[in-house]
Amino acid sequence: IFDDGSSDGTRALIEAWIPRLRAARVDCVASGSRWGGDAHAEAGGIGFAKNRAVAQSSGSLLAFLDADDVMLPRRVELQVAALSASPRSLVGGAWRRWPDGATAHHEAWAHSLDEEGLWLHQFRETTVQMPTWAMARATFDAVGGFEEVPAEDLLFFHAHLDRAARAERPLL
Repeated sequence: IFDDGSSDGTRALIEAWIPRLRAARVDCVASGSRWGGDAHAEAGGIGFAKNRAVAQSSGSLLAFLDADDVMLPRRVELQVAALSASPRSLVGGAWRRWPDGATAHHEAWAHSLDEEGLWLHQFRETTVQMPTWAMARATFDAVGGFEEVPAEDLLFFHAHLDRAARAERPLL
């Protein structure tokens, strides 16, 4: 978990959850851009935070989740199975935003895409929504991590698709 400069009590919430996660046998590492004592440190941005979260993790598989999204109970189980079958893939899925209805229009669009829509719309938006991504660390490393600029997820997604186009078989 990486907290990129929040000032809303997120650190206390994360620290309260760490013992619960560990009790459930989920290894957890947490840090933040303001956790080193500098209460005025600038936030680095979304790409920065995701790169720091990956850097402090140790697993061979990565699963992402934003603070305002809800992970469904079997998400990780199903994504691990999909990655076992296709280890170079970037696996995403359906998602819900919290609070419910916060981005209803965007949710409706994302969940309505068929196979053709996933392909065509990827030129204007990340069609496999970032908060649902899971991938092997090797896939993340091969792309080179997130660019630390706006639209980091779209840039990563396109870099991944470019790699897929050069592979013997599609990654998605």
